[in-house]
Amino acid sequence: MTLHFPEVASSPAFLPRKEADAIPLSVEKLPEVLSRFGIQPDSVEARWIWKTGRECQEPAVGGEKKFCATSLESMVDFSTSSLGTRDVRAVSTTVAKKGVPKQEYTIVQSGIYKLAGDELVACHVETYA
Repeated sequence: MTLHFPEVASSPAFLPRKEADAIPLSVEKLPEVLSRFGIQPDSVEARWIWKTGRECQEPAVGGEKKFCATSLESMVDFSTSSLGTRDVRAVSTTVAKKGVPKQEYTIVQSGIYKLAGDELVACHVETYA
């Protein structure tokens, strides 16, 4: 398979739930969010925040469950309720070096295993204040 793992510049830290819940994740509240963080409305950052807010408000596609977690606690709550258990294991893809180019990877059969019940919750970073 040809894969590309984009470089993620210093992943943001999770905010505690109380702080994260105080920041609206809504396109309608975008002016409030931009003002709170001193972000200019016509900036690149503002466009990214608007895009994330819009995507979070769109409905899930094709039977998937969708949730925009704003804190580690809300991500864990969503994951465990979606899977119906608190007996979960977090796994992550990491890249050993910066600037890894798009390249061929060989996936060895012995390195593949079925997850229990084939149920998983996939998470990814989004740009937001």
